[in-house]
Amino acid sequence: LTTVNLTAEPNDSLQNLDGVVVNNALILSEDGNNNVLRIDLSTYQVSLFKNLSHIESWIGHITYSNGYYYVCGPRSIYRFTESSNATEVARLPVGNIVGIVVVNDRAYATVNFNGSIYEVNLQNGNYTVFAEGLDYPYDLETTAAETLPAASGVDPMLYVAVAVAVIAAAAIFFLR
Repeated sequence: LTTVNLTAEPNDSLQNLDGVVVNNALILSEDGNNNVLRIDLSTYQVSLFKNLSHIESWIGHITYSNGYYYVCGPRSIYRFTESSNATEVARLPVGNIVGIVVVNDRAYATVNFNGSIYEVNLQNGNYTVFAEGLDYPYDLETTAAETLPAASGVDPMLYVAVAVAVIAAAAIFFLR
């Protein structure tokens, strides 16, 4: 167990911090100033991974799929690579995006203010409501599609639905 300081002084600017492990690095969604950080998991050195100061809002959740990083603002999903700038992929009708997973060419974004999960086409930014009526969801997780058995015949969306059900059941259990 190692402690890594992300800022020189403790502050409350990292309230939406999220991370994803890619290769041997932990990529953190921001440092409070719209800088994506990289922590080398061998040396625990912190470095600037991507400056996203052109995004005019806080950055929350982050995920990685097929060479692309996806980060979320309150209503927008952005995509970038290690060598490209972040561009807006989609803007949802309501916020607060609090979770994102990517399966193939679709993103699934959890919005807690309206209790919904949106399915977003990453090619054109179109979106539809995938699930609604959730009680203030906090996050979204799934099994990566590339880790599913090829011959299983199971639709990857089943895994997203199961993840939503597990999160909802855990919330109900702990709120009893």
